[in-house]
Amino acid sequence: MSAAARSRIRTGYHAPLLLLLLLLAGLMLAAAAAASEPSVVRELPDKRTQYSSTYLLSDGGLRAVLYQSPVNYKDAAGDWRPIDPTLVPVVGTDAVTTRGLISA
Repeated sequence: MSAAARSRIRTGYHAPLLLLLLLLAGLMLAAAAAASEPSVVRELPDKRTQYSSTYLLSDGGLRAVLYQSPVNYKDAAGDWRPIDPTLVPVVGTDAVTTRGLISA
């Protein structure tokens, strides 16, 4: 067998192996990055605003999530409560609303 043929055979075996090793290294780096990101422990209701919710993270840090539209409302006691976005069907009309029947 010629030297060129032996070189093609060796290269043919090494290329898929190299690709597999690079893929495994990438997966390991992605898993390490995901493992190092802190997870949400719980929401902190006393930190709510009309346009934000704040969460305690597993590393002791805080994550504030800001919204363009209101996500919380003040109840009668002055505490911020989450807005329930669930739609409720209104019987006998074509309207669907969160507060009841819409008069046209």
